[in-house]
Amino acid sequence: MGETETANLGALNAESEIWRTLRAASIEPAAVYATPAANGRQHARVAIRRSVPGQARLVIAALFSIPVVRHVFVVDDDVDVFSDEEMEWAMSARFRADRDLVVAPGYPGTYMNPTVGEDGTMTKAGFDLTAPSSTGIEIRVARASHFEAGTPRYRTVCQALESGPMYFAQIIEALGSDDGREIALELNRLREEGVLIRVENGGEWSLRKNAEDSSKSQPAVATD
Repeated sequence: MGETETANLGALNAESEIWRTLRAASIEPAAVYATPAANGRQHARVAIRRSVPGQARLVIAALFSIPVVRHVFVVDDDVDVFSDEEMEWAMSARFRADRDLVVAPGYPGTYMNPTVGEDGTMTKAGFDLTAPSSTGIEIRVARASHFEAGTPRYRTVCQALESGPMYFAQIIEALGSDDGREIALELNRLREEGVLIRVENGGEWSLRKNAEDSSKSQPAVATD
């Protein structure tokens, strides 16, 4: 889909037209992205700087004038339009369907749109994923710290924890992981198998057998 030469060239052409259309409407976007997976033309993502209330609706209306654009997604410029994860976050944290969805039926269908009705028309939709200015609540994109992958000292999570309890960040560093995703999956698997626990006071991850051996080796406390 998005890996074909046609899709990527189509996306470049669409982005150029999106820029021209918005500037003609006196709108200067912060970023524009036409997703290659949607034939490079049908989905448009636009980031705008917070300025005039209602500008997202102006963006949507302007881009509906482009025949091949079907779905328009507008975000604030703190969201990366090139990141699927951040776009999903904006949809979940800032979009309310009864307030932020624009549905516009009756547009002439295009040859690349499989949803064209029997009457030859299609429906366009705009998604206002910008933060509402009236709530007074600031919801920002949460970005995790970036880990620079170093030289791994262990090959598996179990090998790392054999050396002693570790926090998640320490396991990432010990295994030389880029972002820790595979480590999170492995920790979950080990916990489901019952071989992994969290240290009660510190919260580090530990192999159950190591924790039990450690507790057995603790000297007994004499009581009167």
